[in-house]
Amino acid sequence: MLSRIGQTKRHLGTALAASAAALMGMATASVGYAADPDRSVGAIATASPIKHVVIIVGENRSFDHVFATYQPKAKGESVLNLLSEGIVNADGTPGPHFLRGHQSQIVAPPNSRRYFISADAAQKQLYATLPPPDLAGTPAVSALSFILSIPGGDPGLPPQDQFLFGTGGTGLSVTLGPDTRITNVNNLPPGPFQMTGPTMPYDAFTGDTIHQLFQMWQQVDCAVDKEHVSRGNPTGCLHDLQSAVTTTYATAAGQVPHDTGQTMAFFNVQQGDAPLFKRLADQFTMSDNYHQPVMGGTGPDSVPLGFADQVFFGDGNGNPATPPASLIYDPDPKPGTLNLYTQRAQWFNCSDTTAPGVAAIVDYLNALPYEVSANCDPNHYYPAVNINPAFNPNGTPTGGTVIPAVTMRSIGDALNDKGIPWKYYGGGYNASVAGNPVNGYCNICNPFEHQANYPTLRADHMRDVTDLFTDLANGTLPAVSYV
Repeated sequence: MLSRIGQTKRHLGTALAASAAALMGMATASVGYAADPDRSVGAIATASPIKHVVIIVGENRSFDHVFATYQPKAKGESVLNLLSEGIVNADGTPGPHFLRGHQSQIVAPPNSRRYFISADAAQKQLYATLPPPDLAGTPAVSALSFILSIPGGDPGLPPQDQFLFGTGGTGLSVTLGPDTRITNVNNLPPGPFQMTGPTMPYDAFTGDTIHQLFQMWQQVDCAVDKEHVSRGNPTGCLHDLQSAVTTTYATAAGQVPHDTGQTMAFFNVQQGDAPLFKRLADQFTMSDNYHQPVMGGTGPDSVPLGFADQVFFGDGNGNPATPPASLIYDPDPKPGTLNLYTQRAQWFNCSDTTAPGVAAIVDYLNALPYEVSANCDPNHYYPAVNINPAFNPNGTPTGGTVIPAVTMRSIGDALNDKGIPWKYYGGGYNASVAGNPVNGYCNICNPFEHQANYPTLRADHMRDVTDLFTDLANGTLPAVSYV
C-alpha cells in the first residue's frame, strides 16, 4: 500500500460505503414509488429519481497531462493547473514560474546502498534540457490494429494523421530512441512540455510511463525538512525527480540513460487537443485535486474500485502467505550503481521496516505533522506492480505469476445481497472469452477477477463494452455499471 492508502481506506471506504448505502436504498425504498417509472429500476423501487450509477474508469493520465492549459468557461470559476500556476503559458511554452516544474538529475544518491525517496540540493542538479522522451519499444504498427480501427477512421484526427489511428503504433521506422515526432525532442525545456504538434496528434501512440510503486515514490521526492517543506507545500513533495528516476532505476552500467516515457508531457486543450475532454469539462463539474488510491499501476489502483482496500498474496482461502523470494521486490541499488534496483519483482511487505525500500517511505509518513497510516497488516505482502488476477475473463484459473484468489467482500457482493442489478463492462471481453489472443481486454482492470467466487459472477455481471451500448439502446442498463 504505502501511499495515500491511509486516507484512501478511510475516505474511499467511506465513499463506497455511502454509495453502497445509497444504492441499497433502491431496494428498501417505499413501495409507493414502484408505480412511478422515474423512481424504479425494473422492479426495484428507488429512494430518489436516480435510477442508474455509471462508473466510467479511465487511466494512465494525470490531470495536468490532459488539462494543463485548461481555462474554465464560466466566469468566476478557477482551476489549479500548470497554466494557472504560471508554470506554462497558454501556447504551451514555459511560463513565468517554470522553475516550479523544473526537473533535476541525481548526481549523488542520498545513500548509495539503500533505496531513497528524497534528495537534497547537494545531491541534485537542475537539468539544462530534458532527457529526450524515448519510443520505449512502441512498434510502428501493432497487432491490435483490427480492434482499434473504426469505420471511417478517427473523427478527432485530421486526414493526414488517420494512418496513426488503428495501428497501435507510431508510424516510425524505429522502436527505440528519441521520439522524433515531438518537436525539438533533443532540446526540450527541463520541465513540462507540450507533446503535441505538427507530427504528434493528441491520440497518437507513444512510449509508456512508470506504473510501479517504488519508482513513483522516488519521482515525487518527498521529505519533511527545510529544503522540501514550505507554506505552499506542506507535504514536502517537490515532484522534481520525474525524469531522473526513469533514467536510472533500470539503467545498467554502460547503458546510455534515456527517459522511458512521456513523463513531463502535456496536451494543449486550448489548441484543440483532446476536444471531447475539453467539452465535458466545459459542461460538467471536474476535479483538479484527485489522487489515485495508491502509488502504482493499473492493477493496484483498480482493486479499490471493487474492495475499497488492497488485495494481498494469500493461500487462496483468505489467509496471508509469503511469496517465493524471487517474487519479493528489492529496490536497493546494486553495488556501484546510482539507482539500478537490485530485484524488480512483484510483492513487498510494508509492515516490515527492515525490508528493502520500506523504511524510507514509512519514516516519511511518520514524520508528517498529521496522521497518515501506512495501513500495512502484519506479514501481508502487497503488489508493487501490475499482477494478473486469479481468474481469466472466461472464469478459468490464470497461469503463471498471479494474485491468488481472495475472499474479501466486494461492492458486487454487497449489491447482490440487496438484489441490486450491476454489471462490469470491459472492452475486448468477448474476444478474450472466445480465446482470441489479441483482444485488447484489460484483465488487471477488473477487480472482480480477484474474487474466489468470480466464476459464479460471470453469467450475470461480466460483459463487453459493446454490450453497454446494447443495454443503453434497449433500456436494460443495470442500476450500477462499471465501464
